[in-house]
Amino acid sequence: MYDFWFTLGSAVMDAGIFTNIQTAIKNSNTPPFTLLTSRRIVEVGGKGFDKTNTKTAGLLSSVMPDFATDTIRQLIRSYIQGNKNAPPVSIYTAGKFSQLLAIKWIDSVKQIDFPKIMTLANTAFVKAAKGATAGALPPNFPAIIGLCLLDNAVATLIATSIPGTADGATLAAFMLEFGISKDAASPERMILTSYVTDQANFGLASGTLQQGDSTPWQDLCGDQYFFWDTQNERAVL
Repeated sequence: MYDFWFTLGSAVMDAGIFTNIQTAIKNSNTPPFTLLTSRRIVEVGGKGFDKTNTKTAGLLSSVMPDFATDTIRQLIRSYIQGNKNAPPVSIYTAGKFSQLLAIKWIDSVKQIDFPKIMTLANTAFVKAAKGATAGALPPNFPAIIGLCLLDNAVATLIATSIPGTADGATLAAFMLEFGISKDAASPERMILTSYVTDQANFGLASGTLQQGDSTPWQDLCGDQYFFWDTQNERAVL
């Protein structure tokens, strides 16, 4: 999951990276992710989980000769490798970007799709950064930028925690783990605070991605990806 946070954040900070990812997926000879009309998941035992996903379920592609999802994975890695801390990119990350781009509307009421979400998030970051480039920021910074889009608790902690309180200590430990300054007045911390408090852009982007009526994060077991059953039906993430 870390590599998805990192890639998402990199694509927020540099709109060109997201454009490259979109183009690679659009131009793939074989779709790297294909939406299904419906997929039912039944798990025996426990609480007897039985749910049907009619919005975001789909299949990855490992069909020869394209190996489409893995090809997208490799291309994404090439787009972010300018950062020396860029992690290996997983099939999960390639599949997740492909899935989000395959869904017509993440929020069908407001008609907001994934590219619009990324445009909003990029606008928030550019305003917050005030000209600071990725090279001037800590190497792990993209991961936090991406994580904040997906986790409202983290964004709220950054926006509202007060030094000397329990929340302040939690945030300091979090920043330390990511190699970010604990000083709220440091340039990178000020960028983060400005980014997550931009309600018109970041707030709409994160709220839609987390709560839109067709977001994968509203689906129980929505992150179970399957390769085509003619290839490897046991490939589940």
